[in-house]
Amino acid sequence: MGAVLNIIDKTKVCSLCDYPKSLSEFNKSRSHRDGVRPECKLCQKQRNKTWRQSHFETPEKRSQYLAKKKKYNSSIGYYDKYFMKRFGITYADVKAMFDAQFGRCANRACGKEISFYHENEHPRAHPNRACVDHDHSTGRVRALLCMPCNTTLGILETKENIVLGLLEYGFKFSPSKNRRLFNLTGKME
Repeated sequence: MGAVLNIIDKTKVCSLCDYPKSLSEFNKSRSHRDGVRPECKLCQKQRNKTWRQSHFETPEKRSQYLAKKKKYNSSIGYYDKYFMKRFGITYADVKAMFDAQFGRCANRACGKEISFYHENEHPRAHPNRACVDHDHSTGRVRALLCMPCNTTLGILETKENIVLGLLEYGFKFSPSKNRRLFNLTGKME
């Protein structure tokens, strides 16, 4: 039986145990229309445990599997698939952008040295890893930014009113320091 969603009570029937439960008892999921997985957290946890027990007789076998998976996840083949699925470009395209930017953030005001996706290092481990910046409305890739610049740009593009409000707030308490930033917004008093 499929999971049934009750929008009024904000409940859903678990696809495995068939009990109605609160939406908070389901893990979030972007790939499902209602935004949550079809099975509740408890059933999912039990199913995962059963799967692990049936696939890995010993903890050593599980650690061997995880080591093999980690090695693949840091390979060029993995990044080729990731970049193609996410941005429609290849690993070679990203490497060419990295080389064209001389390993630096594309934001000229920052210019921080960024690290590339290495075979020996998990990319999320490096604080200055390269982030592929893209336009969220068109999907067009722009350049490589450092993580702080990419995060800030994402906030600026999606939360413009909050950013302007913070600039106004900062100007209110420190006008001389923030005048230059405030002039950029065109919102002077």
